[in-house]
Amino acid sequence: VTESTAYLESVALPLRAGGLAVTTVVRHGNPANEILAASEDEECSLIVMSTHGRTGLERLRMGSVAQHVLRHSIIPTLVVRPGNDAATEGEATIAAITVTLDGSSLAEEALPIGTRIAKALAIPLTLLRIIPGLASIAYGGWGDGYYDYYPVNEEMERDEEHAIEKYLEAIATPLRASGQEVGTRWERSVTSRAAEMIAAVLAKQPAGIAVMASHGR
Repeated sequence: VTESTAYLESVALPLRAGGLAVTTVVRHGNPANEILAASEDEECSLIVMSTHGRTGLERLRMGSVAQHVLRHSIIPTLVVRPGNDAATEGEATIAAITVTLDGSSLAEEALPIGTRIAKALAIPLTLLRIIPGLASIAYGGWGDGYYDYYPVNEEMERDEEHAIEKYLEAIATPLRASGQEVGTRWERSVTSRAAEMIAAVLAKQPAGIAVMASHGR
């Protein structure tokens, strides 16, 4: 306890010198569960933590405190994956906020927190939608178990893109009316999975923050 308290105080000291009000807490138990409990006890509005970014078997073997907190917290959680050359001191520069949307009410639950952060930092907000790349559309036409497949053509793609542009603008318009700078962007993925395309888009904005809703599974 003494060593942990001393470590936390050594981290808090320069932050306090910079004008921040900082408290330190040491708790015992399962790390993820205690983080969740402490965030609720302290009535936090945001949890911020870093992650090793482990995937696959390595994550299963090592476990992931960040993943557990992300999936179980009722408080918005900011997960930072450090790069090899990530700075460990000084202030971070946050240039933009990206909110990922898929047309569902669940995804749109990320809008209030994303907008709040953008307004607090006086930075632009981008609404991002990924269009899954499907080679064909299945249509059940001959009863259970039988389907006819119609290849997606350019006209169908244009109609889909137009509908998505309209959807994004409908969300952006009232936000702009409140004074927030809002941009819209859509990208078409070559696969049916949106995650890889989202990651590719965000990789081009290393000084940004992505805000997205989660099922919490």
